[in-house]
Amino acid sequence: MRRAVDLALIRRKPLSHIAWSAIKSVFSSDPFGNVSRAFKLLSDAAQGEPLDGWSHLHPFIQNTNIRLPGKLYQLFLAYLSLDDVRTPAHPFKRGTHYPFLCQPMIECALSTPSYRHFEGAHNRIILRKAVSTATGYPHLWRRNKGETTGIHLLGIRQHKAHVMAHCLEGFLAKEGYIDPIRTHAAILESCKGRNEYLTDIFHIYSAELFIQGWQ
Repeated sequence: MRRAVDLALIRRKPLSHIAWSAIKSVFSSDPFGNVSRAFKLLSDAAQGEPLDGWSHLHPFIQNTNIRLPGKLYQLFLAYLSLDDVRTPAHPFKRGTHYPFLCQPMIECALSTPSYRHFEGAHNRIILRKAVSTATGYPHLWRRNKGETTGIHLLGIRQHKAHVMAHCLEGFLAKEGYIDPIRTHAAILESCKGRNEYLTDIFHIYSAELFIQGWQ
């Protein structure tokens, strides 16, 4: 029950949602089957072919057709992260690379019992605490879950006109890469405190700043 409450806090979901997700996962062979990694604000003209999320993965992952318990599931996540560097390059699709993906960090993660990741202050506990201890910077050890997300959403609301101008009147919109109607609606949703499109807006805004600086 304690872990269910922890997961509810981390995901900002009711306990009923956590319980239903757990029940569905028992019968799912793919832990990430319902996770969408696509950029949701692309225009129809810019949509590429759906990215095959399996063919490029390690055979260990491709041939895993059962639910993985405990430590084996943790190894599955490690393989998935390691294999991410082989993900085909595609605009706005899963092209993520992790600077902390090195041997000491992997050994630290695998040596940590899974239940420890869901205790304490409900954030990136181990890494943040280690960095804070090593550097002496107390602000790196964040204790309030949702602190940065809330600040980002508030920033979008307070600077809505600025965000609208950058995202809807910039290079990506003019060249037809993003859908202006969906992007406008996404910004309005973020102004209401909903974080579904927060990362997508970050991507557009960051890309526009980069393009402006490059030009």
